[in-house]
This record gives sequence, C-alpha cells and structure tokens, in this order.
Amino acid sequence: MVTISGVGIAYLLHLNQKLFKKRANSIKNLTFRYQVSENVRSFEILVPMLIMLLLGCLMTVFVYLTMAQLKASLTSKS
Repeated sequence: MVTISGVGIAYLLHLNQKLFKKRANSIKNLTFRYQVSENVRSFEILVPMLIMLLLGCLMTVFVYLTMAQLKASLTSKS
C-alpha cells in the first residue's frame, strides 16, 4: 500500500513539476498557473511525510520480525 502511494505521489510530483516548468510559456489563465504552483508546493511537503511513513512501516516490520525470532528461540529452548 505504501509502495503504491509512493509511486502515485512520485508520478504526480513529476507531472506537476513538468507543468510548472511549462507555465512560463503557457497562455493558460492565472488560476491554472496558480493551481499548478500550489500542487508542486503541496507535493514537496508530502514527500518527506511519505518517507517518514515508509521508515515507520519498515521499522515496525523489523521489530515484529525480531520479536517473532526471539519468541521462537525462547520457546525452542524450553
């Protein structure tokens, strides 16, 4: 789930940055240019949050696997 979200956010960030670079040559109206600018800024804020979410999920999996390994080794010694 996190991977799918990460790929989606990366794609949208790339698309919005591409639109943002083209906006100087664009004859689009002001609201379109403002919306693209806001999208780029929003996604730049979301990327660090996504990275922290991914690290948290990985840490949870690591702790869970470590605890399962410890429990298995303790029950096998008994």
